[in-house]
Amino acid sequence: SVLWNKVAFRNFLLGKVWFLFTLLVFILSQCVLNNTERDDEGALSQNVLIISVLCRVFIYLFSGGQQVKFHVLETLKAIRTKDFIWYNCVPMPTYLSLWQHAASLALIVVRILM
Repeated sequence: SVLWNKVAFRNFLLGKVWFLFTLLVFILSQCVLNNTERDDEGALSQNVLIISVLCRVFIYLFSGGQQVKFHVLETLKAIRTKDFIWYNCVPMPTYLSLWQHAASLALIVVRILM
């Protein structure tokens, strides 16, 4: 109870607040800004486009950046400790055996390729 109230709760709460904030920025960039008024030719104003790009850069850097940091650190830790599993003759860090981590890495790769 003491550990939860002093350390874990704060980190948990900050993580959830950060997630909600980045979710709101994402919704702003995808839904709200794309449904604003358009000119006679159907194009968005330059200010709306700039704000939309800035929101997307924020999402990629501050949300995706945390995921990239996690995977880089976990991979480096696996290399140092030689903690690998073999999948079709290809060594993979053991942490990728959990589907959540593998899916997170796949999401990062797809985002980078876009």
